[in-house]
Amino acid sequence: MKYIKSPGQRVKKFIKYFNKRTWKETEVKIAENYKKLNEPDFEVHPKLKKVPNFYEGQMAAEYKKEKGFAVTEGSEEIGQLITMNKLSEQLSDESCNYIAITGQAGSGKTTIMKRVSRSVVVANELVKKARKAKGTFSQLLRKKKRQFRFVHHFGFKDMPVSNATRPEEALSPCDLLFGKIAPGFKNLEVEEGYEWVIEHDYECIFFFDGLDQAMWDLQGNHNKMNYFDKSSTATIMYNILTRNLFPRAKIVISSREHKIASLPLELRPPFITALAGLDPEDIKKLFISVLGESGEESWNRLTVQSPSLIQFSSVPLFLLLNAIVHKFNPANPPDTMTDVMIQILHIFMRSDHAQERGNIKQNIRKLMKMSFEGTKEKRVIFTIDDLKKVGLHSDDVRDLIIKVPGNNMLSQHLMEGDNLMFFSHQILQEILASLYIANMDLATFQSFITEEIHDDHWSVVLRLLCGIIFNQDIKTEFLKDLTTVKDREAKKALLRESLKNKMSQCTRSYQKLELFGALYEANDAELIQSHVPEINFENESFNAAGMYAMSSVMRRCGHLEQFRLVKCDLNAELMKCLELNLKGSGVKVSKIDISDNQMNEEVFKSLGSALASIDGNEMELKLQMCELTKEKIDALRRNSGLKIHTLDVRNNSKITSDLFLAIAKVATRSEVENLLTDPCEELHLNSEQLMELGKWKTCGKLDKLVVNENKDLGTAGWSEVGLVVTQCQVKALEARYCNLTAEGMKAFKENTRNAKLDKLVVSHNSNLGTACWGEVGLVVTQCQVKVFKASYCNLTAGGLKAFKENTRNARLDKLVVSHNSNLGTACWGEVGLVVTQCQVKVFKASYCNLTAGGLKAFKENTRNARLDLLDVSGNKNLGNAGWGEVGLVVTQCQVMALEARYCNLTAEVIKAFKENTRNAKIEFLDLSGNQVSKFGNEGLFTISEIVLQCQVETLHMRICGFNEDLLKRFKALIADTGVEFASN
Repeated sequence: MKYIKSPGQRVKKFIKYFNKRTWKETEVKIAENYKKLNEPDFEVHPKLKKVPNFYEGQMAAEYKKEKGFAVTEGSEEIGQLITMNKLSEQLSDESCNYIAITGQAGSGKTTIMKRVSRSVVVANELVKKARKAKGTFSQLLRKKKRQFRFVHHFGFKDMPVSNATRPEEALSPCDLLFGKIAPGFKNLEVEEGYEWVIEHDYECIFFFDGLDQAMWDLQGNHNKMNYFDKSSTATIMYNILTRNLFPRAKIVISSREHKIASLPLELRPPFITALAGLDPEDIKKLFISVLGESGEESWNRLTVQSPSLIQFSSVPLFLLLNAIVHKFNPANPPDTMTDVMIQILHIFMRSDHAQERGNIKQNIRKLMKMSFEGTKEKRVIFTIDDLKKVGLHSDDVRDLIIKVPGNNMLSQHLMEGDNLMFFSHQILQEILASLYIANMDLATFQSFITEEIHDDHWSVVLRLLCGIIFNQDIKTEFLKDLTTVKDREAKKALLRESLKNKMSQCTRSYQKLELFGALYEANDAELIQSHVPEINFENESFNAAGMYAMSSVMRRCGHLEQFRLVKCDLNAELMKCLELNLKGSGVKVSKIDISDNQMNEEVFKSLGSALASIDGNEMELKLQMCELTKEKIDALRRNSGLKIHTLDVRNNSKITSDLFLAIAKVATRSEVENLLTDPCEELHLNSEQLMELGKWKTCGKLDKLVVNENKDLGTAGWSEVGLVVTQCQVKALEARYCNLTAEGMKAFKENTRNAKLDKLVVSHNSNLGTACWGEVGLVVTQCQVKVFKASYCNLTAGGLKAFKENTRNARLDKLVVSHNSNLGTACWGEVGLVVTQCQVKVFKASYCNLTAGGLKAFKENTRNARLDLLDVSGNKNLGNAGWGEVGLVVTQCQVMALEARYCNLTAEVIKAFKENTRNAKIEFLDLSGNQVSKFGNEGLFTISEIVLQCQVETLHMRICGFNEDLLKRFKALIADTGVEFASN
C-alpha cells in the first residue's frame, strides 16, 4: 500500500525546506571572493543610524557621494546612531512589521541581511545545525519574546519577473515567493505550505534583499489582490509591502537609499536604518584578520604612510579591495585612493581571465565612457541600452572578474546585476570616469575642466583625476593599460590653474574640504604649498572624511601658518583622524587654535598625540573656552614628544589647584616659553602640592596663594614657596599657622628677589623670634608689600625693632597687628616708628589689650604719620587716659576713619576722646557694639558733640542696645549735623 503524506506532514516539509534553504543561502564568507584573503573567525557590523524620514530632496538622488568622500555632517546619512540591540528589538516588536536597511553599494547590506536572517533561524532553533551557531544578532534575538517558525530570505533580483501582459504570464503570490524555488515539491505540497503561511503569517518573517536591483518598478498604479489572484511581479510585491497580503508577517527589505526615497508613502517602511560604515576599531581588526600573518605589519604601514585610506575602509568592500592591494604589493602599498583603484584595475587587466578575453582593453575603455556619461547624469544604475550606446554587450561585462595573475587571489565581479547593472563599488565607476577625462583630447579636457569639473557631483572624480594627472608615485606600469595621458604637462597646468581659482572662490567649508581631498590625491607638495597657506574654519560642522581631507593636506604642506578650528564640535572620532594622519609628519604649524570646543579627555589625548607629530618650536596653541580640567590637561601631556612655544589657556572656567598644577606641568614639559592664562583668583596648596609646583618652571599667574597650616615645610619648602611666588607672579600670599622660622623666611627671601607681593599674611605664627622678624622685614621691602598682616603673632619689641630696621625703604598701605595682646609700651613705640617710616595708611590694632602708656609711645613716634583708618576695636581697658591718647593720635595723624567697636565705652572716656579731637575731622566713625546702657544720655550727648565737632559724615552704632526712646532722642540730637547714621 502506497504511503500518503498527511496535510500536517506536507506543511512540515514545506517549512523545513524553506528554513533550511534560508540557512544555506545566508552563510556569510566575506573573503569568499578574495581567494588569498583569510576568512575572519568573528563578526563585525557597520554602525547603524535610524533614519527618521526620506524625502525627495534629501535621499532620492541616485548618485550620491560614498561614505568616506562626504566631508561634512550635512552630506552624511541623516539620523541618530543606534545599537544592534535596537535593531533586534524592532525585529521582535509586533507593532513594527516593516523594516528597511539602506546603504550604498559595498556598504554591507547583503551581508547584514544574511546575518540577521540566519540569526532568526538560530534564535528560534529552526534548523538542527543552527542550534549551536553563534553570532551577535542570534544572541540578541534569543532574548526577545517574539518567536518565528518560518524564515524566508529571497533576493529581489532572483524573483521571477512577469509583466503579466498576457494571462498565461501572470503569477500568483505563491508562484512568486515559493513555487519557482522549490524543486522536487509537488503542487499540493507547495499549496498547503502556502496556505499555512497565509494562516500563520504572524509567525513568518520575510527578508527581501536588494530592492534597487529589482527588474520591475513599484511606481504607478497597482490593483489590490487576494492570495490566489494572479498578476505581475510588481503588483504582487506592492500588495505584500502595503500589507494587503500577509499583514501580520514581519518584512525586512534592503536597498540603496535612492530606491527607498522614491517609494510612494504607502510603501515606505516605518522603521529605516542606514549602514554608516565600520567603526575604526573594527576596521583595524578586520583588516589585520583578512591579511593573516602580514596583517599587523600592513596595518602599521597603513597608519603611518597612508592613514587617510583608513576612513575609506569603513566601507567593507573597499576595505577588502585595499587589503588585496596590500597583499598583492606589500613592499610598495598605495598611499592614496587613486593608487588603490589603479592597482585594482591593473590586477584585473593582467589577470588570466581578462587576458583570455583578448579585447579587455577596449571593453574597459568603453566602460570608461559609460561611467563618465552615467556620472554626468548622476546615475549609478545602468541598462542594456547604456551598454549598447558604448558598443558593449551584457555578456562583455556581466562576468568581468578581477583575478590576480596566476594566484586566484580575487574574484569580485566588476559589475553586478542583470538587465539593470551597477558597479560592485561606486568608486569603480568614479575611477573609470576620471580615466576617461584624463584621456580626453586637450581641447575637450580644457572645456570640461573650465565648465563642469567643480560641480558637486564631480568632486570624487576630481580627486581621482588629480591623482592620475599629478601623482608621480603611481607607477607607470599600473597606468599604461588604462591611460596614455597625452599632453600631460598642458593638462597639469590647466588643472592647477582651475584648482587655484576655485580655492580663492570658495565660500563654503565643504567646498574647501573637497579641494583639500583633491590636493591630497595629487600628492604634489609644490601644488599643496602654493594653494594652502592656512586652514581656517569657525562654527562649522564636518565629519571624519572632512578631517582626513584637511589633515592629509596638512601632512604634506611642509609649513602651515595657521590651523584654526574654532567652535567646530570636535569629538573623539575627528581628533583620532587628525592624530593618525599627522603621525610622523613633522609638519611645521605656526598657530593652532581649537578654542570653544567642548572636548572630553579622549579628545585631548588624541590632540596631544597629534601635536607631538608637529614641529612645535614656533607653535602657538590656543585652548580658550574649552572647559579645561586637570584630567583633560593630563590627557594632553601624556605624549612625551609634545613641544609648544606659546600656550594660551585664557577664558576658561575657574582654575582649581589641581588644574593649575596640571597646566604648569604640561607647560614645563612641553618647553613652553610663553604661558598665557587668566590669573587664578585663589590657590590653596598643601606641602606636597607646593613641592610639586616648584618643579615646574612655567606656571600661570596667581592672584592669591594660600599655604596655611603647612607646618613642616622647612627651609627647602619655603625655598619652593619663594620660587612659586616668583614664577606665578603671586599678588597675595597667606601663610597662617606655618611655624615660620628665620631660616625658612631667608630661603623664601632668596627666591623672591624679582617678586612683587601686594599682600603678605603671616598671622598665627607665634614663635617668629627676632631674627625671623628681621627676615620678614626684608621680604616686605624686597617684594614691595602693600598690605602686611601679623595678627596673633605674639609680637615683641625686639621682633618689631628688627622688622623696623629692615623696612626703612618699604611702603605699606595697610598694617594689621590685631590680637597681639602683650605688646608692651616699648613694642608700641616700635609699631609707631614702623607706621611712620612705612607711611602706613590703614592701621588695625584690634583686641591688642591697648593701654594709655602703649598708645602714648605709639603717638610719640607717629608725629609725621598720616592715617586714613585707625582700628582700635576690642580694646576694652583703655580708660580715660587711654582714650585721651586715642584722641591725640586721631588729631595728630589726621585719621579719616576710626573703628572703635566693642571698646566698653563710658561717658567719661567718650568725653576724654572729645577733648583731644577739637581739631580733628573724622569722615567715618564706628562705635558699634558699645552698649548705650554704659554711657547713658551723657555719653550720647557727647557723641553728638563729637559728630558736630569733627564733622563726622557717617556714624555706625549697631548692636548698641538702643531702646526706642533713646534712639529717638539721639537722632534728634544729630538731626542738624547731616550725618548718615546706622543703628541696626
